[in-house]
Formats: sequence, structure tokens, C-alpha cells
Amino acid sequence: MSDPRPGQEPVSGPVETGGFRSWTARSVGTDDAPEWQVWTSGRRGFSWLGILLVILGVALVIQQVLPGVSFTSLFLAALAVAFGAAWLIGGWKGATLPTLVLGAWAVARMASELDYVVGDGWTPLAVGLALIAGWALGMLQHVRRQWALWVGLAMTVFGGAALTDVLPGGWDVLWPAVLIGLGVLLIARRRPA
Repeated sequence: MSDPRPGQEPVSGPVETGGFRSWTARSVGTDDAPEWQVWTSGRRGFSWLGILLVILGVALVIQQVLPGVSFTSLFLAALAVAFGAAWLIGGWKGATLPTLVLGAWAVARMASELDYVVGDGWTPLAVGLALIAGWALGMLQHVRRQWALWVGLAMTVFGGAALTDVLPGGWDVLWPAVLIGLGVLLIARRRPA
């Protein structure tokens, strides 16, 4: 702690405003309060630990009502909601991708567990589409996420290829052609002039 200037009160604990550090766990208030009671974020003092505990409690109730849904899927959904609150309420742009990816992963798992979808490719397909959506939102927010586009495309193609056995028609020929086409496009872009 630094010495205060004349006429100022000493500051106890970290003082943070905006940006990455505004969402991190920090002590606010008295030094007597335990860390778990004061895990807050931003200027509004929103408790991320509180929202996560409430959502996990709701997830346990949902698991009792719908025993076919695993706790892992509900935990992923709870994390997605907590990151979503950090993104939408706290203004943390870095929470956009975790919100979308964890949410897509949870929805794909739950849909599979409740027998709404059949096949192995739904999770990579959903996560790939979430990464592509995160890349598109990053373009709107002026945040560079070029890697999310390429990883999202790869996962989407992989998920689509894994689903060809449950889709009718000749889809199994399409995915190798898509992969070859993407590879040729990338090689042609990098060729020296």
C-alpha cells in the first residue's frame, strides 16, 4: 500500500477500474470479511460466486425433475450462464467465447441425453458453430478472434462429417470434398506471387 497524498485517505486493498481486472475476484469492504462473501466484480459489486451458486442449486433441482440430464451438462450450462452474466452485465468482452462455447456444449449434451438428437457429431458441430458466432461477434466488438473462425470451421466440418451416418442421402461424399476445397483455398492464398 502506498502512502496517501496530503488530504487523501489511505486505500486498503486493490483499487481496480474497468478492463480485465474488473471481473477478477477481489476483496471489497472490510478486511474482516472472508473472501467467499465478497467475491465481486465491476463498479456495481455483482457477486459472481453468488450467481454461480444459485445456478448450481437450480441445476440440482432440474436434475431431480429430469433425471436423464447429467450433472455435467447442468454444470456446463451454469458456467455458461455465469460467463454470460460477466459478458452482458459486467461488460467483460473476454467472456463472450466461454459463454457461447459452454452454452453450445451444454445444449448439445442435454439434447443427446434427452434423446432429441442421435449421433456423435452434435457436440463438435454445436461448439464449432458457437466459435464461428464468437468470431462474428468479435468482428462487431472490434476484438480479433481469427483463430475462433478457423477452429470453428474445422469443428463444424468434423461434426458434420460425424453426422453423415445418421443423415439420409449421399452426405458422406460432401465432407471430404469440403475439406479438400478448404485445404486448396488455404494453400492458394499462401502461395507467393
